[in-house]
Amino acid sequence: MKIRISKSAVIDLQQIEDYIQPSNPAAAARTVLRVLDAIKYLLTYPTMGRLGRVAKTRELIISSTPFIVIYQIRGSIIVVLRIFHASRKWPK
Repeated sequence: MKIRISKSAVIDLQQIEDYIQPSNPAAAARTVLRVLDAIKYLLTYPTMGRLGRVAKTRELIISSTPFIVIYQIRGSIIVVLRIFHASRKWPK
């Protein structure tokens, strides 16, 4: 299996880091690494995320953070679509 991170998810991750960075640079780096490490687990356990609210997606909750990774399994590729804060209003 391979992981592909969409442009939208990369932007989401950058925005997360940019938001945390001014008040705590170390926490910003730790948060980004925590999210990326969790995404890497999908290589071994691609279905570990719960079924998504949107059809054909899955949601990986990142423990000890308020973030959720939205992804799809497309054959042998895991596509990370977005990374949302849990309290964020989801797009339609």
